[in-house]
Amino acid sequence: MPTPADLKALRAQARRTQEQVAELLGVNVRQVQRWEAGQGTMPYATWRLLRLTCAFHYPVDFARAPVVTTASIENGDTVELHALDGTCLQGVVWLDRVHDGLNDEESYGAFISGFLSQPTAAQIGLFRIGERVTFARSNVFHLTPRMLQQAARAPARPTEPGQR
Repeated sequence: MPTPADLKALRAQARRTQEQVAELLGVNVRQVQRWEAGQGTMPYATWRLLRLTCAFHYPVDFARAPVVTTASIENGDTVELHALDGTCLQGVVWLDRVHDGLNDEESYGAFISGFLSQPTAAQIGLFRIGERVTFARSNVFHLTPRMLQQAARAPARPTEPGQR
């Protein structure tokens, strides 16, 4: 079983607050505080879940947008997410509920495709280009549907007969 020092070290390594860990594990903040103080033992399954999730990013790691998008979010769409550490990133939605372990209709998966503040960066903080993240609809600050992206890249079509 993990010691209080193990719990604190893992939480610090993942750069998560006690509130974020509590939300991720589905317990209240006071319970996380008790475990970290050595009052009671964290169940093995909970410890395992915490260890598995510390290397990945989840909705608790992203800020909530002031206005929740009502548009549908589909594969290939681009989303703008703001991490709690201040990193603004873009991700391409890739939704595979079975592979990503998403068991609710409000969770989505994406691959990081870029950083708004540093477009040429391959990594900022704990976030890397190509990394898979999980987010919620409430985390989306901006959504660009795939169809709009394709239309913006498509060459203009001739509108008059005889044009090429």
